[in-house]
Amino acid sequence: MNWRRPTALPALDNGTVRVCPQDWGEIAGSKPGTDATSRGTRWITEHLADGRALGKPVVVEEFGLRIDVGRGIPDTAAALADGAAGDQFWLLTSRVDDGSFYADHDGHRIVWNDGPADPPRTAARLFVDHARAMAGSSAG
Repeated sequence: MNWRRPTALPALDNGTVRVCPQDWGEIAGSKPGTDATSRGTRWITEHLADGRALGKPVVVEEFGLRIDVGRGIPDTAAALADGAAGDQFWLLTSRVDDGSFYADHDGHRIVWNDGPADPPRTAARLFVDHARAMAGSSAG
């Protein structure tokens, strides 16, 4: 389906895009030379440009990328750099009733570890820094 066509409808105020390139098979193991980070960044950049052309904000929602800097899969900030109206990652998890962590069913889990094993509140700090950056990019 052409994303621009439904997004251009006058009744819609904004567009949304979902980005999970590794789940789409964009991995070097199945497609030699494939770079999931580049593919996901290109997907975001293209849709944000389409949104600007339509005069509509675009929210990057439910995105996931298995980031492993040690293996050459860096964290990128295409949504911030290319002017997304917002972004919503998938999936923030924490502890369940028995004290264990919610299972990582799809490899996109971000763990909110509020226990002694995470004294610097790493996840919280990342969320606050990202929210400030996104708010600053849309200010003005």
